[in-house]
Amino acid sequence: MTTDSLTEAAAAAAQAVSPEVLLQLAADLDAGRLTARATAGALQSRLAVPSARLGPIRRLLDSTSDVNLIIIAIRVAVLTAELTRAEAPKVEIAATRLQQGVRVRTTGGVARDIVAGATERLLLVGYSVTADPSLAGLAAKTLRAMGQAATRGVAVTAIIHREEPNRAAILRAWPPNAPHPRFYTWPEQTSEPMAKMHAKVIVADARDALVTSANLTRHGFVGNVEMGVRIVGKPAKTVADVFERLLVNGAFVTWAP
Repeated sequence: MTTDSLTEAAAAAAQAVSPEVLLQLAADLDAGRLTARATAGALQSRLAVPSARLGPIRRLLDSTSDVNLIIIAIRVAVLTAELTRAEAPKVEIAATRLQQGVRVRTTGGVARDIVAGATERLLLVGYSVTADPSLAGLAAKTLRAMGQAATRGVAVTAIIHREEPNRAAILRAWPPNAPHPRFYTWPEQTSEPMAKMHAKVIVADARDALVTSANLTRHGFVGNVEMGVRIVGKPAKTVADVFERLLVNGAFVTWAP
């Protein structure tokens, strides 16, 4: 069998059984407790693997007579699988107006988790923003959490639909000692007067993003039926990059007081 075939056999085994089982196999081969010609009974006894899961291991052991190559292939396959899992994006659903019996987190809870985890940059993109007069609602609490992030040095950028109440709501909820966000908006499009800055996004450090149907309002966080997806990993950077590129290209303009 070629080296590529050995690598493929090790990768298939890594998909079929846990890393612990494969590493135990490598250790047993290295110590001589098992050989490449070990029987199914011996493999089951040492590895505690059901007979139905032995196929990929058997093919790996049959791939070459060089036990040292098998051991190396196993360790590389386990490391590769672990790196792949670590780099894979993590996805979580966020919803407003949850239904009993469905294990989904709230839009507000996920949004504030993302904000709390920000260490350098925080991007808020929204169509409609409100803050109740008492600042006790979930939308206002999320805005205050963003302001608290700003007090610890997080640079906050807000790209908001071009209606003054949106910016006023953010500033009303903002802690008085917190640096203000950098405000941008999408100017009115003369060719499409009904076009709007309609996305609803929160991104922390280009690594943790919520893309949601929910506006940052009381109804968006409590009253409506809303659905969103939290993405941790490389796709979150893509979300941030879309808006960064629009900023660089001048699609958004500074929204001065």
